[in-house]
Amino acid sequence: MVEITEDFADLDNFQPDTEPTTEADPTGTNDELAESSALITTEDENQRSIVPFVNKNQTDLELVISTNKRAARQDIDNPVAFYNLGSAYFYQNSYQDAISCFNRAIKLKYDYDRAYNNLGAVYDRLGQTYRAFNAYRQALKFNPDLALAHYNIGRLYEKRQDLSSAQTAYETTIQLAPELYQAHYQLAGIHRQKIQSQSMSEDQGAVERDDDGLAKTALALESYQQVLGILESIDLGKQALSDDVKNIAVQTHFHLSKLYIRQKNYQQAIVHLENIELGHDSLSRQNKIEVQYNLGLAYQQVDRPKDAIRSYHRLLLTVRELPSVDKWMILYFYIGLAYHQDGQYILAIDAYQKAAQYHRGNWYIPFHLGKSYYQSGNYAVSLKSFQKADNLKPNYPPILNNLGLTSNLLGNFADAESYYQRAILLNPKDPIGHNNLGVAYLDKDQPDEALQSFEKALTVNSEFADSHNNIGLTHSKYFMFEEAILAHQKALDLEPDRAKFHTDIGLAYTMNQQFDLAITHFQKSLDLGPSDANVHEHLASVYESVDDIQLAIKHYRKAIELGTTSANVADQIGNFHFRRGEYNEAVEFFANWR
Repeated sequence: MVEITEDFADLDNFQPDTEPTTEADPTGTNDELAESSALITTEDENQRSIVPFVNKNQTDLELVISTNKRAARQDIDNPVAFYNLGSAYFYQNSYQDAISCFNRAIKLKYDYDRAYNNLGAVYDRLGQTYRAFNAYRQALKFNPDLALAHYNIGRLYEKRQDLSSAQTAYETTIQLAPELYQAHYQLAGIHRQKIQSQSMSEDQGAVERDDDGLAKTALALESYQQVLGILESIDLGKQALSDDVKNIAVQTHFHLSKLYIRQKNYQQAIVHLENIELGHDSLSRQNKIEVQYNLGLAYQQVDRPKDAIRSYHRLLLTVRELPSVDKWMILYFYIGLAYHQDGQYILAIDAYQKAAQYHRGNWYIPFHLGKSYYQSGNYAVSLKSFQKADNLKPNYPPILNNLGLTSNLLGNFADAESYYQRAILLNPKDPIGHNNLGVAYLDKDQPDEALQSFEKALTVNSEFADSHNNIGLTHSKYFMFEEAILAHQKALDLEPDRAKFHTDIGLAYTMNQQFDLAITHFQKSLDLGPSDANVHEHLASVYESVDDIQLAIKHYRKAIELGTTSANVADQIGNFHFRRGEYNEAVEFFANWR
């Protein structure tokens, strides 16, 4: 039978009229970890025994404070004691006390770079950006190699949207302290912001710069991967701030997944999405929604529809708690796509119908609903669904092509021809309309018109394999088997892994009495699609022709197991046993299969 090329919308380019865009979280949680904090130095070469403070709880910090107060009383001119006091006060959120101590340390040691950095961090925390900036610059004046000061000043540049200066600061930080994962994380964020900015410019009509965007994406990916590499080496059990480390790990996986989806590298996106703990505090509700949605999308793209269905159903449970739950019922559309992909057409129909209850004006829903009805064999209802899609989006060639396809199957050739001609008129450079019109002509026993349409499709696109194959089927229908084989071979040269193409050329070889080549192609077809009962029956027939009765019986039996509708298969097997004098087997077979 001639294969009809259906016009399926590209899932990756699907843009429904009502998209499941994520909502702003009412709690105000940022897309990021919250705003990244300034980093303070917590070591001093003269007092290593009581630092770093980041590993200490409040009781430990009180001990640090009392110890350094005692040291300061013993030596009022000891800058290190005041530096350590200020650092401890910083972690206690006693910012005014911290400022006083850092200022005292600087007064005692005018070039105290670490004290300047930490003073800047306090001002930064208080929102006094100008003072923070000056303090960081003083730290770098006295020690240009102080990595944390470069990092902190980079953050201030980033707040001011001076992304180039921020990038330079972070890159300098990494050169000085390559193990500082925060710098890699912030640098990746800079690259990501530049990607987003470029995308917005392109949306507004600016000239596209694909190479530049790819380069920025590669840099962001590299930086985020550096973060994960560093975090993997950290012993979280010994980290008092292990939650912060885990937060950055979760956010890094989140951003990596989005970048890989941008690259359409869905396998890698899934790796990172599956690493995210959905219950983790660092994920806002908006992020959790996006993770589940992206998981569903990625699973579909790598042909894992069952996993996609599970992700979408989990997402439905999440969004049911939102005030605008109705708009999220478009998720049933995505569930329908996944069920259709999984071959569960009845469940797909049910999901599409649920989506349609909430989104009656969305033409995608009846369009895909028509496809599922078509695959389930309900052509009359399929036609009505395509007609509804046509009413919502008139003169759209994919809809017209599917209207033509369904009308032809229902025997309405005049309607089918009209739909195909309209699709061709609207998009003459689309080979699908020409190809499907050729199929309709062939079904009406008009081979000249059919071949003319197939040739037009190939004029538009010489590598459109379906039309080459359909030319072969046309020649076979009129007993021109050598010409048919040549056309089928052209189709196979373009798409060597299409099982149907191997089946069709196998039939042509069979009719041309070239049984060895027929067996080769039928077997290849079964390698690609082992559950096709018709191919087993064709292969059995060829083995019968070359008197290999044992293999013929094997494949006839397999065809029956797979549900062949041919009434002659059981008779053939029984007759084989009977002719070989295997009367018990013949009787037993007829009794079991009739």
